[in-house]
This record gives sequence, C-alpha cells and structure tokens, in this order.
Amino acid sequence: TMKKFLLLAWAVIAVFSLNSCSKDDDGKKDDPSPETLHVAQGGTLKELLLQQNLSEATSLTITGVLNKNDFNTLHEMTFRSLKTIDLKGVKNITNLFEDCFANATKLQNITLPSTLVTIEAGAFAGCEALANVTFEQGSQLKTIKSSAFIDCFSLTSIEMPASLEIIEIDAFNGCEALELVNMSACTQVKKIEECVFSNCSNLRLFEIGTITPPEARFGRYDDCTNWAILKVPAESVEAYKKADGWGLFSNISALD
Repeated sequence: TMKKFLLLAWAVIAVFSLNSCSKDDDGKKDDPSPETLHVAQGGTLKELLLQQNLSEATSLTITGVLNKNDFNTLHEMTFRSLKTIDLKGVKNITNLFEDCFANATKLQNITLPSTLVTIEAGAFAGCEALANVTFEQGSQLKTIKSSAFIDCFSLTSIEMPASLEIIEIDAFNGCEALELVNMSACTQVKKIEECVFSNCSNLRLFEIGTITPPEARFGRYDDCTNWAILKVPAESVEAYKKADGWGLFSNISALD
C-alpha cells in the first residue's frame, strides 16, 4: 500500500512539473524579450527576421536603414504578433508612407526617429490598439497629413514635437479616448485644418505654445471645443479668444 502511495505521489509531482514547464514555455512564446535588429541594407529586414527566427516577435528595436519593402514587412507583422516598434536607430526615414501601418491590429507602441519630417495620409489609420506614439528628442517633424491617426481608439495622449507646423484634415478624428493634446513646445504651428479633433469626446486639455494664433478651422464638428480647456502662452490669451476657430473654445487660459 505504501509503495502504491509513493508511486501515486511521484506521478502527481511529475504532472505538476510538466504543467509548470509548459506554462513557462508558453509564457516565453507569448512575451519574449525585446529584440534589436540592425538592417545594413534596405529591403533585407524580412530575410534577417527569418534568419534570427523573429518573424513572430512582439517587440522590435530596429537600427540601420529601411525601405518601403521593410515597412511592408513590419506592417504584416502587426497583424500577427508585433506590438511594439522602436525606430529611433533608423536614420534614413523622412516620410512615413501613406497607409504605412493602417489597421495594424496588434500595434500598441511606436517610437519614431528624429529624421522624420512627414507622416503621410492614413499612416496609422484604424490602429485601434495604438496607445503610445513617441517622437525621438530633436524630432524634425513638420507635417501630419490627413487621417494619419483617424480612429486610433486607444490613444489617450500625444505630445507633439516642437518642430510641428501643419496638421491636416481628420488627422485625429475618432480618437475617442484622447484626453490630452500637448503642443506646448510647438512655437511655429502654421495651420490646423478642419475636423482634426472631431469625435474626440474625451479631450479635456489642449496646449499650444505658438504665440500668434495659427490658422485653425475648428467648426461645428469639433464639439470638443465645448468642454476641453485650451491653454496658450500667457501673452496670447486674448488673441486666441478673438481668433477664428480658436475662439470657439469656451475655456481659454494661460499655460502653466
């Protein structure tokens, strides 16, 4: 009887051990450590991913150079597994292609390089899981084109680089979780087109650092002007209250 008991006990321990190992293995597959890849030649990312068994990675840091084919590869990965992309080490990018990451279902976090000048139309359109967009320090970004971030339902805040000049129509339309737009460092904004922040029902704070109110086409579809606080340079409060578009904000005060 004792022998049977000991055999049963060992069997139970073995089962638990196997389950534990299985869970550890699964955990490693579901949440691997962030991986860094250096791409010395544009167009070779896909081959490198295969060589290093990273085609199902959830987090990638890329350095080197990328071309449009490489971005297509990254886009494909965001439908399978890729959640976080860090492109700070890529220095040949001036434009993010039109629809570059459109409808990427897995993408949650992206860091964009300082060399980026333009985010083309629809670049992140429909990225419903995208929660964090980070611009590298020293960013040269000037233009965010139409519908670039439309329907990014998980984006709660965004801090624009100081270099920003133009935001085109519908750029953040439908970002229903967006609470904070921080443009306090942006001193040279020239134009914000219509419906940029339409259907942003949770927007509570909009900060801008441009002293002379830039052209703004806030209108009847930008209902966030009814409840969001607009903060501007202290010497410009009255100018913003009188400016077309900006004057629709019911609460305008000085930046902290």
